[in-house]
Formats: sequence, structure tokens, C-alpha cells
Amino acid sequence: MSKTVTIHPNKSIIDVLGPHQYKSSTDFIREYVSNAWDAEATRVDITIEKDQIGIQDNGCGMDIDGLQSFWTPSGSTKVSGGTTSKFKRRLIGKFGIGKFSALTIADTIEVTSKCGNEYNRVIFDYPEFMKSARWELPISKPVARVPEANMTRIVFKDLKKNISAERIAARVLDCPLNEDFQVFI
Repeated sequence: MSKTVTIHPNKSIIDVLGPHQYKSSTDFIREYVSNAWDAEATRVDITIEKDQIGIQDNGCGMDIDGLQSFWTPSGSTKVSGGTTSKFKRRLIGKFGIGKFSALTIADTIEVTSKCGNEYNRVIFDYPEFMKSARWELPISKPVARVPEANMTRIVFKDLKKNISAERIAARVLDCPLNEDFQVFI
């Protein structure tokens, strides 16, 4: 039996949390860079192509349980007011709803993550998910070479509009940046 991630809330809640919750189409950048901060990443690379935007970090990565938590609104295991173990950073994320902010710009969110010996991918196709009676997303093994270090790469596909590198850079300035956390575009 193949493994899946179950999406728990009512589908209409995802619609509210995603495309209708955020004012700016670049808010998702802040949300995903903040997730990298909480994952103890030291580097985040943002790539902008004509048909997709990618965000990759060198944080702790997510195993299958982490992917389940990632796709569950309010499924965050973060403690309000808590800090990360390695860098003692103040945690930013709290409610687990920011991931759906990307639905303002993209219809497909592909998450690939390596954590320890686990290397998995989950693809969330918003239009297909909303039409489907299923509430599960299949977990697959990426065909790419397994990275040596833990990492998470999120690719936003089926873009609804183009976003310039300048607008993304402006949104990155809203994120916590310091000598042990850098973002490259």
C-alpha cells in the first residue's frame, strides 16, 4: 500500500486559508522563508523561472511525520514562544496555515524533503484536490539523486501570474536575516 499524507480540514477552509487569506501574491515568500528559519536552515535559495518558483533550504528536512504535519493546518509541532534547539532562534510559525499562502500565486505545490535516511515528495495540485473526493496526497520517492544533507525544496508550479525578482527580494526583507541565516535569489 502506498503511503499518503491526509489533509484534515474541510476543503473550503483550505480555499479560505489559501487564495483568499493573503493580500499580496508575494506573502508566501515570507511564510516559506520563515519555515526555513524555524527548520534551522542557514541558507535559502530562491529560484525564479518563467513557469515556476523554487525555494530550497538546508534545514532539518521533514520525514513522513513531518510532511503530515506540514500539510495539516494547525498541525504545527512548534511551541508558541519556543526556540530552536541548535541556533536558539525564536520560532516564527505557530498555526501551520502559511503553507497555503502560495495558492495566491500557484496551483501546484511540490514539496521534496530529505530528513535522515528518508527522501520523499508530496505534490499538492489545488484544482485537482478540490475536485477530488479524496483527502489524501500520495507520498512518492523522487527520482533525482538523493542529497547527502538534509534539505527541503518547495516548487510552486502552474503560476497564476509572474512575480519579479525585485518583488520577491522586497518580501525577503520582511524575514529574519542574520549572519547564520542567508537568503539568495
